[in-house]
Amino acid sequence: MVELEAGDFSWIDTLRYAVDGSGTDREILGKLIDVPGYAHSYAAPRVNPMLAESPDYHGPYWRKAISEHSYQPISHHTARRELETWIYAPGSLSAFGTEAPLGQDAPSLEQAIATSSRVYEDSVGRVNPDISVLVDRVLAESHRLYRLDDLRAAAEHDWGWVVGAGGFIEIAAVSEHSDEVTLLVASDD
Repeated sequence: MVELEAGDFSWIDTLRYAVDGSGTDREILGKLIDVPGYAHSYAAPRVNPMLAESPDYHGPYWRKAISEHSYQPISHHTARRELETWIYAPGSLSAFGTEAPLGQDAPSLEQAIATSSRVYEDSVGRVNPDISVLVDRVLAESHRLYRLDDLRAAAEHDWGWVVGAGGFIEIAAVSEHSDEVTLLVASDD
């Protein structure tokens, strides 16, 4: 897990899993959901990514409400823009993770990291440079991307509001040979 800014409650978490056997992307997403480490509330730091730390929860959602059909294909371009918006324009994504367009005045991820300057005086200061490396690596190494739907209206658990007040972005990245899947979650707690 990498914090956007030291002491901030916004972060990006990634986990990479090897996929046993082959299958369709939907089958791979189903296998991801079944991995014990997928059961995590994200309300506290992860202790062991191989264990189910919160068996009933996944982020703000009841885990049992998530299926492989809860993920929709997303382009690399759209994924990058959504992540840039979340990083550099805090508050522009609703608590429900709705995709928002990137403002014309907002710098690209690369521009903001390269200048390491204050991007928005009242919101984001120096963004952790590891964020750029992390996002670039996940997007570059993935062949197909899937975005978890906003499930809050139907599947938010009893204290799910604690996670993702500034947005809950979850992207599952399937490798070219369908032998790995990377889970990227960008949110706050």
